[in-house]
Amino acid sequence: MEYGRPFELRLANLPAYQPGVLFLGLSDRRWGALTLPFDLTGLGMPGCVLRASGEWALGLVSNSIGAFTYRTTSPNVSALSGLAFVNHFPQET
Repeated sequence: MEYGRPFELRLANLPAYQPGVLFLGLSDRRWGALTLPFDLTGLGMPGCVLRASGEWALGLVSNSIGAFTYRTTSPNVSALSGLAFVNHFPQET
């Protein structure tokens, strides 16, 4: 990803017309006191796993075909050079 350039995230295979939260973070190992990945079943979200720290959370609602697209422009800030973010999605088995 180049800073100051358009950036797009596309999600697919979601349940149609359902709300959700996409977490983007700086780590896939820890988020505060939590060790990642963190099973969210105990919080009433069976089958859900938090796989990335949540420095940035984006609320979303999937469309009629179970997809969601988010477009933005990354900040043009030289201090961010070399910084990586993570987002993980479950792999189909």
